[in-house]
Amino acid sequence: MEVKVTTEKIVHICGYDSSFRQAWNNFLDHAKNASFLFHRDYMEYHADRFNDCSIVACNENKKIMALFPANLTTDNTVVSHQGLTYGGMVVDKEEKLRDMIVFFSEILKHYHQKGIDKLIYKEIPAIYNNIPSDEMQYIFFILGARLFRRDAGAVIKIAERFSYQRRRLSAMKNARKIGVEIRQDNDFDIFWNGVLEPNLQLRHGVRPVHSVEEIKLLHSRFPDKIKQFNAYYHGEIMAGVTIFEMDKIARAQYTSGTSEGRKNGSLDLLFDTLISEVYPCKDFFDFGNSNENDGLVLNLGLLDWKEGLGARTYSQNFYEMNTADYVRLEHLISQ
Repeated sequence: MEVKVTTEKIVHICGYDSSFRQAWNNFLDHAKNASFLFHRDYMEYHADRFNDCSIVACNENKKIMALFPANLTTDNTVVSHQGLTYGGMVVDKEEKLRDMIVFFSEILKHYHQKGIDKLIYKEIPAIYNNIPSDEMQYIFFILGARLFRRDAGAVIKIAERFSYQRRRLSAMKNARKIGVEIRQDNDFDIFWNGVLEPNLQLRHGVRPVHSVEEIKLLHSRFPDKIKQFNAYYHGEIMAGVTIFEMDKIARAQYTSGTSEGRKNGSLDLLFDTLISEVYPCKDFFDFGNSNENDGLVLNLGLLDWKEGLGARTYSQNFYEMNTADYVRLEHLISQ
């Protein structure tokens, strides 16, 4: 299918297949709202779990103008993307609002014509965009999309960060005094097996989204993006953080500490080292959200700890919409 955007552009909407793989990955380098999570080497590590139904939007010369990472669920709903922390339409830095309206209208129409009625959109948080990119908020408004979930994330703007709480400072001082050592050793096994998995099982009865073998595989594919920092006391692991590193953001993807590591300040010292020494030149340090039950439950203890280190709240929104409502967008740009 094709549609005119301006007199200069024609949009072709195609379902993703392996013939687009290299062009897809190359496009991420100059998009305004992409990260390595959208790289096919990342998306496809768990390809067996998801029915990929991603979309590529090209111009008449087969140059990519937009990507839409997505999967199809068993109840015939498109999600962008269940296997990723966030998703959504990825576009070039040059694209403007009218073009994005057309792209998304054609994406919805494509799914509608495939017999898919509903789309779930996992918004890319604004702090992850390289330049302002709120076009989708306007598009959701026109579509009458339903906001059905909102997660409360915690982030530090490093250049303007707040002072640590006294409790956190005291904990860091103690950790330094007793000789806690912080290392980037990329020892995922000791963290997963000795700290992360036991804590998640004990407190929540769950396992990490990534198995230790999966995170090691992803680290081998993205060694400059996925890193493991651990805290040790007398040779024993006390705490660890798995960092997903973006252009301007360091995100704590997994965080956990032993009971002793939380008491002796190892976890606090680990984060101070990351914020003050490892990533002082990043724009943001992202702690991730403090929610459970699709955003309806707030872990106040976890939030208090993050805010004690100077973090403040940002939101990630999740929208539901009907694919048939693409006609609202068509009407908007035909006026």
